Amino acid sequence: MSNSKNKLTLAGLLLLALGSMSSCKDFLAIDEYFSDELKLDTVFAHTRYVEAYMWNAAAMFPEKMSGYNGMCVTQKIIDAYSMVDGRSINNSSATYPYSESEYTNSVKTFSGYRLNAGVSNMYANREMRFYASIGFSERYWPMTSSTSSGYYNQTITYYYDSPDGKGNVSSPNDFPITGYVLTKFIHPSDAWGGTNARRMEKGFPIIRYAEILLSYAEALNNLTASHTVQIGEESQTVERNVSEIKKAFNQVRYRAGLPGLSGNEDANTIQQAIEKERMIEFLFENRRYFDVRRWGIYEQTESEVIKGMNVEGTRNVYYMRVIPNTSRIGARIVNKRLALLPIPLNEVRLLPSLDQNPGWEQ
Repeated sequence: MSNSKNKLTLAGLLLLALGSMSSCKDFLAIDEYFSDELKLDTVFAHTRYVEAYMWNAAAMFPEKMSGYNGMCVTQKIIDAYSMVDGRSINNSSATYPYSESEYTNSVKTFSGYRLNAGVSNMYANREMRFYASIGFSERYWPMTSSTSSGYYNQTITYYYDSPDGKGNVSSPNDFPITGYVLTKFIHPSDAWGGTNARRMEKGFPIIRYAEILLSYAEALNNLTASHTVQIGEESQTVERNVSEIKKAFNQVRYRAGLPGLSGNEDANTIQQAIEKERMIEFLFENRRYFDVRRWGIYEQTESEVIKGMNVEGTRNVYYMRVIPNTSRIGARIVNKRLALLPIPLNEVRLLPSLDQNPGWEQ
């Protein structure tokens, strides 16, 4: 294991897939469980705790819609999403500008999504994954399975004095501390309140095809020599092939409607692109925790101050980046020893030559 990157290899990916296949009693194949859309991407998914997983989704719903206003997303993630043409918010185009002033002046619909009038221009002209994954103030929530008035086709806001704002929730903790909630695992028909409210069953993705593509691109990008992998009677030689990296990486980008790599980028630029892409693509899929550690950037990235919108303010002062006023963030610890877990003491005693992981020696 190097000091900088824990390099992925093609052989490792193949072993990962084979290992998953060898113990799949708690997993269902895509044809047995998922809709046609999800079949295109999900390779393996966990289905043992479907009911618990659905209750986690309830945490994302607005409190006044029988949810809990939880699963909050930080401003860092919000700002990382591209504009619809693939540019960053700091380098937006005249065609698709980014602005933190004023509001949208008309309703827009695209790909089955409705973007309300009156939405902050911070959230206009963004890539499709942003709209699929993020619940922001003034977002439209369909919740079409509910047939009770006031529980479907609702616009939800998180200003202090709005129904789902900090000043009006029933429980003091049931407000979105950053002003954003996750909507990635919510189907448009999902609802928790009102007559006939129901939720579509969903398995939690363990391996998605997007991960295979991005991991393959990362593995190739980190190669410094050619390697031959032998699997049975078959062998395959791999090397840092920019064309192959581009082919794999760009499939994920193109699916999101975004431009990909040109093929002229150096290895460092490609690695940075992969790191950002994984942060966005696998949001709340239990990947980031391990990614920043194997990349050796845990302290650097996780020491950044957590920010969100000003949920203590009314609409006119809400759209400001602030540090949330909550002990849940203030008590957060970033320590280099947390890059690795401690090896159990009884294991260390069994093998005196085995060193304890850094920071856990005492």
